[in-house]
Amino acid sequence: MLIGDFSHQKRRMAAFCLAAAVLSCAHSARAYDTYAVGYDQLLAELGGATPTGVGVTVSQIEAPEGSAYAPNISLFPGKSFTLMSPGSGVSGHATTVAGNFYGSGIGAGITNVHLWEGNHFLQSGLLKVNTAGVAPLHETAKVENHSYMGTFGSTALDSDALRRLDYMVNTDDVIVVVAQNNGVSTTVPALLDTAYNTISVGLSNGVHSAGFTSFDVAGRIKPDIVAPESATSYATPIVAAAAAQMVQVANDHSWSNGAHNQTVKAVLLAGATKQEFPGWARTSTRPLDLRYGAGELNVYRSYHILTAGEQEASTVTSVQKTGWDFSSTAVASQKYFFDLTTPVKELTASLIWNRLVDDPSVAGFDTAAFVANLDLKLSSASGFTVGSLIDQSVSTVDNVELIYQTNLLPGRYVWEVSSPTVGANYALAWYTEVPEPGGLSVGIGILVILRRRTRRCA
Repeated sequence: MLIGDFSHQKRRMAAFCLAAAVLSCAHSARAYDTYAVGYDQLLAELGGATPTGVGVTVSQIEAPEGSAYAPNISLFPGKSFTLMSPGSGVSGHATTVAGNFYGSGIGAGITNVHLWEGNHFLQSGLLKVNTAGVAPLHETAKVENHSYMGTFGSTALDSDALRRLDYMVNTDDVIVVVAQNNGVSTTVPALLDTAYNTISVGLSNGVHSAGFTSFDVAGRIKPDIVAPESATSYATPIVAAAAAQMVQVANDHSWSNGAHNQTVKAVLLAGATKQEFPGWARTSTRPLDLRYGAGELNVYRSYHILTAGEQEASTVTSVQKTGWDFSSTAVASQKYFFDLTTPVKELTASLIWNRLVDDPSVAGFDTAAFVANLDLKLSSASGFTVGSLIDQSVSTVDNVELIYQTNLLPGRYVWEVSSPTVGANYALAWYTEVPEPGGLSVGIGILVILRRRTRRCA
């Protein structure tokens, strides 16, 4: 079903570049390598109970091919499409993105899709870029996919767009997934990768823009996560589908905190695998790898983090070795004590919080932004007393912290979340991988890189 809403008019155009290079309208829905991202392992374990994004409404935002921005809906029977922007027409790029988003695999259960043309979305349609004092409209979808990049050619307008996007994520609690540029030597795009509250996606083969941001606060790390595909446009909807999958899991368990954008991002980053990348590295002040972010998407791990349940910080009760929490900072650090009864192959935790936009002291909508500074620490513990520091993630510019440890010995440990800002909402997710007999581990996928001819975006 295709529904059109043509009540809005376009305003100033942004210059966009599709994040994938093959723009032929011959594209069709296709399957990606579901084993590499843990979906096959999850399917083998859960069978027909495997979540696939059922009940989650999504938005697909596309840079236009000419005036076309919609997928070939005939290839997606059973889906309901709503045109949110004027016009339509079939886009080959949109069709391929759709195939990885909700056509098969992780997001196959998604049936309600809103379709936006990118310029219209950014301007008169939703974000209202360059409309002083006017707040963005409300996004009614839960997950957005942006497989493009661009610029208004103006630092002021690009910054306005990013801040409005971060405002929308925080206000409407929507999960926004965006594509890096293709090409190992390209720079991190201004739109939309430089936003704080999105999930930025690169490629498992590393052939994408990466490293430090240079716009709207320099020195932050992008991408957040990678997935195996031939171009970033097609890797991004795999992660967006995984986000929808996690939202379904949270909804099925009536975990409202589990469906928050911060929680879903934290769960996906904590579940990402790193053994595919021998050079993967982070430091105490740089939470993510400069090229691979938190690592490769693995929905098997992320599913088990989420289904371990929400576990609150406490100084009288321990948490499990895998789990998550959505909470807020306090005067004292929030502490999560836990025990490891066997040697641990991998221990990961990710801490996520949002940049806040809109100064409440100013009348009307204002794009002034504030980012709290949160820290994450891992220490030994005795009872409910914190012991020696083992590792920490204390970036002063990012709104993500991540700790990754290998080969930890049995013992008692504690995660600590602290900040000079009291009352800042955050999500913490942690995962423990224990070696199985014979050296095998649960939830580990092999890396398969799909190859196709692409043309790099400028």
